[in-house]
Amino acid sequence: MLSLTGARSLALCFALCLSALSGCAAITPHRLDDTLAAFHDDLRWGRPEWAERAMAQPRRADFQARHAQWGERVRIVDLDPEPARSREGRTFVRTKYTWNFIDEVELRETVVETRWSPGMSDWTCEEERIVSGDPRLFSRPPARPANSTTAPRSTSASAAVRGAL
Repeated sequence: MLSLTGARSLALCFALCLSALSGCAAITPHRLDDTLAAFHDDLRWGRPEWAERAMAQPRRADFQARHAQWGERVRIVDLDPEPARSREGRTFVRTKYTWNFIDEVELRETVVETRWSPGMSDWTCEEERIVSGDPRLFSRPPARPANSTTAPRSTSASAAVRGAL
C-alpha cells in the first residue's frame, strides 16, 4: 500500500510525464496523409486560398497566381492523388486533375507533381509543377473573339436537304 506522500509523488510524476508527452505531440509533424488529404480536399472543392496555407512562404504568391481562376473560370471535376513516394530525401505526390473551363464542356486532364518536406508542426509543399496533360490548368487561354464563331461546314447530304426545301 502506498503512503499519502507516495501517492502524491506518483500522481505528480504521472502529471509531469503526461505534460511532457503532450509537449512532444505539439512539435511532432502531422501525418503527411492528413496534410495531403486537407490540401487536395481544399483544391477539389474550390478553396485554393485554404490550400495555400500548405505552401512554403516564398511560393505562395506564385501559387495564388496559378490558381487565381479556379472556381471562377476553371472547374475541378475530380482529382486523384497517387500515394506519396520518397526519393533522394524528398517526398513527391502526383495528382491527376480532371477539369474544364466553366464556359466549356470538354474535360481535360493534367498531372501535377508536388514536393513536400516536414516542418516543425506540419508538412510544407515546396514545389508544384505540371508533368503531363493540358498545361492550361494553371492559366486561361486567350478568349475567342465574339465574331470568331464559324458556321458548321455543310456536307453534301445537308446541302442536298437544304436544296430540296
